[in-house]
Amino acid sequence: MFNKKTKTKVLVIAVKDDRRRYEFLMEPLKRIKTLESEVVLKTKSYLVFLGRLFIKAGRFRPDLIIAVEADVIGFSAILLKQLMFRNRPVVLRSGGDSISPRLASFRKFLASRGERSLRETLQFHKDRILNILSMYVYAKCSHFIVVNNSYARELHKSINLKNRKIFIVPQCRSAEQLNRPKKWDRNDSIRVLTVTNLRFEGKYRGLLELLHYLQRFVSEGYLKNRKCVFQICGDGSYYTRLLEHVKTIPDRDNNLRILCQGYVRKLNPYYSSADLFIYASYFDALPNVLLEAQAHGLPILVNDYQPFQEFLTDHWNALFYRSGDFEDFRLKLNELMTNSNLRTRLGANGIKNIMENYSAERIAVELERVISEISNYPR
Repeated sequence: MFNKKTKTKVLVIAVKDDRRRYEFLMEPLKRIKTLESEVVLKTKSYLVFLGRLFIKAGRFRPDLIIAVEADVIGFSAILLKQLMFRNRPVVLRSGGDSISPRLASFRKFLASRGERSLRETLQFHKDRILNILSMYVYAKCSHFIVVNNSYARELHKSINLKNRKIFIVPQCRSAEQLNRPKKWDRNDSIRVLTVTNLRFEGKYRGLLELLHYLQRFVSEGYLKNRKCVFQICGDGSYYTRLLEHVKTIPDRDNNLRILCQGYVRKLNPYYSSADLFIYASYFDALPNVLLEAQAHGLPILVNDYQPFQEFLTDHWNALFYRSGDFEDFRLKLNELMTNSNLRTRLGANGIKNIMENYSAERIAVELERVISEISNYPR
């Protein structure tokens, strides 16, 4: 049990990236008056990072260690615990990507006999090593913080929890990103956006579904004298395949323009210029991009993948279409295009959802409760 006379010291270990995703956890932690938090970010050189981690941890003397994601980060947290802080709990905080599809992707890759690019093969072996580290971390950490019930259920099935517990706390979304609901001010065109991670087959499969359905929607004349610009932001081992696939899609009267942007460091301009956000996946838990799209007041069209239904409500802050059903996709997209009141309502409710359920202040309350419970958990 921690010393209640002083603040609980929480050390966060996370990846340093362009989008500062570690702030999803740090921003709420900074708002908890009973805590003192520090963060160590992984750099490109693992040895430099590990050295900095041990030096900072030795000076800070944390009561609790939180690893943001498993693999290398989680492994480093377990290593720190075993060498310096044996009686400290290590909590694994897992984000937007589900577990079961990831494990299935390894089995599918091994069973497949098709041709693979060198990039895909190297990425697979890299992911396989990281997956082994992740399984080790899942077995060794003290508790889990996950983003939704779907992830918790998968975790229950994937590992032996023993006396450990899973807590559900979603990531926060900065209020600075909040925008007014979008208005379609172009009568002759529509700008559609998706943002995805093309490292994973389940996300690539969802993107191909969107491409096929949007192409069919345009080619069969449902766009009604409008042009459609479809912006795709995201990179990964499937990106080359995406570019090759896009080359095979014919433009009908130039009414559909597909722009593959690859990795984009600053996404705000893309959200701000879009009229509609569409997304399909068979891999995610709580993807950050769907929170970002809501924060920007965008109407959302998404497939009815079960994890999405935990934080999106059909006809309230998004429209769902039945996965694999073009006719339902067509009906929902047409409904969005013809009903301005619906678009405005979806955008406004998306912003409301972020403010009420995903603000740093709201998540801070949940984290304080969770950390307090972990601190009093018998070890």
